Amino acid sequence: MSRVSARHRKPSRSAARTGTPARIGTPTQHRQRWQVASALRHKPAWAAATVAGLALIVSAGLAAPRWMGEPPPRPAAMDNAGGLHSPQASVQTDTALSRQAGAGAISNAMASFSRSRNKHIHKRRAHPSAQPSPSATVGGPVTRDTNCAPSPHSCGFPDATNTGPSSGTTLRSVPGQVSSGPGWSWSNGGVEISGAGTVFAGFAVNGTVDVTASNVTVRDDTITATGEGFGVAIRHASGTTIAACDISSPSAGAGRLMVGIKDIYGDASGTKVIGNNIWHTSTGVQMGAGLIQDNYIHDLGLTGDDHLNGTTSNGSTTPLAIIHNTVFNPHGQTDAISLFEDFGTEANREISDNLIAGGGYTIYGGQNPGGPQAHNIRITGNRFATTYFQNGGFWGPVAAFDPSGPGNVWSGNVWDSTGQPVSD
Repeated sequence: MSRVSARHRKPSRSAARTGTPARIGTPTQHRQRWQVASALRHKPAWAAATVAGLALIVSAGLAAPRWMGEPPPRPAAMDNAGGLHSPQASVQTDTALSRQAGAGAISNAMASFSRSRNKHIHKRRAHPSAQPSPSATVGGPVTRDTNCAPSPHSCGFPDATNTGPSSGTTLRSVPGQVSSGPGWSWSNGGVEISGAGTVFAGFAVNGTVDVTASNVTVRDDTITATGEGFGVAIRHASGTTIAACDISSPSAGAGRLMVGIKDIYGDASGTKVIGNNIWHTSTGVQMGAGLIQDNYIHDLGLTGDDHLNGTTSNGSTTPLAIIHNTVFNPHGQTDAISLFEDFGTEANREISDNLIAGGGYTIYGGQNPGGPQAHNIRITGNRFATTYFQNGGFWGPVAAFDPSGPGNVWSGNVWDSTGQPVSD
């Protein structure tokens, strides 16, 4: 099995609001990306049958951005890494996404790994088998309710003080000190976890981690990798938990890591990404279903025509909850949190209680121009910081959100510095 998908370059995402003009000749970090994806730029053999249909779309006027001089968009037939991404999405109509995300396997993970999301996220994560101890307290008390971005933990949000490996964890170097263990082995520059139920914990990995078995837990690890690969790649696996890890590259430029955590084929189920510290990646987390909670995603890396996403989904109706994360994208490029309809309808998503800043737009809300109706998209209680741009993102706080879509909700979102409402 190839460990790394084909090299990718991610052209910019554009403004999705009607009437937003193209910015021609702007600096690289401020380029926008048109969301009408093209299958003509990269032509996998199986996509040939779509050419006629795309011609009809062009004739209908949906390809107008190309006539206005915009750079070509990313092909719909390929994912951000150039690999086939075929979500096995099942339509769900319930809008109570927070309750869905808290049920079953995800509930168990939250009970083991998750802090309270109210106002006490002060402790580094204890191992699930251990009770937190007073010595684990590192963040100090919650001391503020506004202007949280300079010190997220002071408002109870994730930052470097309360994410990553548990305090006191002793890490063994892979492959320097150990190169195999129950259910895993080092091979071809990375770790492959092939044993169902494996717990891979307490390691410093100088390479990638591939999960190819069900019910795997990756926790209390540091994972350092560079280039066109993934920190943790989930390949046709269910029930994966990635918690309390540092995932990064030493470089924020040409050596940046492409994606921190990625569901490679878009068919993973029951994935939990909780309490991780992720930086120097062009995309922090890329997955279409499961739970993303209590993570600190920051200092995104940029090279060439990368898209930059804190978290991103490419289209699915299986519930996805993005809850109580700190996501900072210092570049005026793409987003902090995004829902795109590259491979299907966006539905049954909850984006709640996050501290976010930067990107072209800070949030993309799932409604592609001319695409299928996004529904049950709930964006509530988020704090938009103006750390990098006065409008949250370079272009503004939100794009591609349809407040009239069935079950869609925009509520309680505020500016971090003032507590005043952010409109959709």
